[in-house]
Amino acid sequence: MRFTRPGATGSNDPLAEVVARLWQTKLRSISLLEDWLPQTSDFGIRAGLQAHLAEERRHQRLLGAEITRRDGRKVAAAVGHVLDRPFGIVREQTDDLARVRLFHYGIKASTVLYCQRIMPLVDAGLARVIEQMTRDEERHIRWAEIRLSQERGTAMRRLDPALAEIEAAMEAVWSRPWRRLSQETFGLGKAG
Repeated sequence: MRFTRPGATGSNDPLAEVVARLWQTKLRSISLLEDWLPQTSDFGIRAGLQAHLAEERRHQRLLGAEITRRDGRKVAAAVGHVLDRPFGIVREQTDDLARVRLFHYGIKASTVLYCQRIMPLVDAGLARVIEQMTRDEERHIRWAEIRLSQERGTAMRRLDPALAEIEAAMEAVWSRPWRRLSQETFGLGKAG
């Protein structure tokens, strides 16, 4: 079942809120990567992040067009604050490998999870955009796994509490829009 709701626009469209969350995640990712790139001295990390940045910009552009199509600009502007905590945790890290782990295993992994959940519920055009984003995010996560493979052990385990906090924060980011979309799509009662 593909979710389309004739006449739904902006704040009364649960899908607009979901797309706005994705768009804001991309906006925050771009900002993080732009700030991070000049700070890293690791050539391999810099090269990977530059490629990721180009893809994040493309994703944000595509999602921005979808938000405009759904008249969801007000929703997109209103949801940015919910991402402060997970991105703040990544920004607090002082070494590149810690940032790589928390950004990719926390924020990007959560994004992949929700993109996979959303894909079957949206129209074919948006599903193609989300599918491409999901493939790109999965590739970024694989890149992080390779970068981190030599760093297994205590140094990476010390980040487990921060990773758990990011995962909880990302769950909070997605819980309301996901619940609204599910309720509208499957008729599970009034969205709240």
